[in-house]
Amino acid sequence: PSMVSHAQEKKPDEMMHFRHPSIMVDERGIKTISDAIKLGGEPQATAFGELIKAAQEHLQRKPQPLAKLFIPYYYEDKEKHIAARGMMDKDCDAAYILALAYRITGEARYGEKAIEYMMAWATNCTEVDPNADTYLMCSRTMVLMVYAADLLWEEKRFKKEEKDCILCGLCGRIC
Repeated sequence: PSMVSHAQEKKPDEMMHFRHPSIMVDERGIKTISDAIKLGGEPQATAFGELIKAAQEHLQRKPQPLAKLFIPYYYEDKEKHIAARGMMDKDCDAAYILALAYRITGEARYGEKAIEYMMAWATNCTEVDPNADTYLMCSRTMVLMVYAADLLWEEKRFKKEEKDCILCGLCGRIC
C-alpha cells in the first residue's frame, strides 16, 4: 500500500499524536541503554560513567542565561564569538545531560535541575539580536534544550506552566 492509503486508514488524532520522548531517543532506546548499563555492556557502561560525572558537575552549577543573545560572526571576531557562546553552550549541554541522566537513573535531582536550566533561559533571555551568527548558533546549540524537554515532557514533575514557558521562550523567542 502507498503511504497515502496507510495514512488515510488512521484516525486524525492518531496521525497527529507526537509521543515523548522520541526526538533523539525513545522509550525503547532508553530501556536498551539502561539494560546494557546494568549488564556492564560496553561502550554503554563507560559512557554512562562519563554522563553521570558530567551531570554531577552540572548539579553544582547555576544556569547563566544571557539577557540579550547576540553572537558575533566567528570570522569577524573569533574571541567574542566564542565568549558569547560560552554559557549558552554549557547550559544547553547541561540541560540535555541532566535530562538523559534522569531518564536512565530515575533520580529526580537530575530532572529537576534540567528543568531549572531550561526555565532560566526561557524566562531570562528576553532579547535576541537576529544579526550575525545568533540564529545559526541557536539552531546548533539550543536544540539540546529541545531534546531535554522531549525526554522530560511526560514527567509529572515537569509542570504545564513550565512546558508553556519553555515552548514560548525557547521555541518562540530564542530559536
